[in-house]
Amino acid sequence: MNYLLQSNSQYFEKSFLITGSFSTSRNEIKEIMINKFKASFKTSVTKNVDYVIAGKNFTESKIKLAEELGIPIIKSEF
Repeated sequence: MNYLLQSNSQYFEKSFLITGSFSTSRNEIKEIMINKFKASFKTSVTKNVDYVIAGKNFTESKIKLAEELGIPIIKSEF
């Protein structure tokens, strides 16, 4: 897929963590975010994560830690 790079977005060149389940595959979500925003992805919640994307049945400990670190949580139905 060819996406227009959105360098003026708040998500441009930010790091994300994905937790939970989605109707779209995680790989497809990552591909869209990488192509559209030059996003990167982490596997654990740390101060280096800019946003957490939470789907259905998310891991509660990841959400709790993100909240403690002040990381914004995007609740999504991808």
